[in-house]
Amino acid sequence: MIPEAEQLLNAVQTHNDRIVQEKIQSRRLEAQSAITALIEKLTRLLDEQNLGQDLRNQYLYALRNAKQQVEKKTTLEEIDRVVGMAEDMVDDVLNV
Repeated sequence: MIPEAEQLLNAVQTHNDRIVQEKIQSRRLEAQSAITALIEKLTRLLDEQNLGQDLRNQYLYALRNAKQQVEKKTTLEEIDRVVGMAEDMVDDVLNV
């Protein structure tokens, strides 16, 4: 009975791991899309405000960096944290 249970547990774990990886990849794509939208929004805002190139680069670099960080994250929580930080960055700029 124990070998059969172990075999079943291994099969379930394999399927669970696959499902988790698919969810993580899906969330990465969603996060990158959300951050791209934030970059576009901030770019339009900065264009309207005619802020200096240095300030513009500083803000946009942080968002582009967040987009790259998403690819390196290995859990849904980490990905969500990066997106939240990116949203906070944009909010901070809007409140300046």
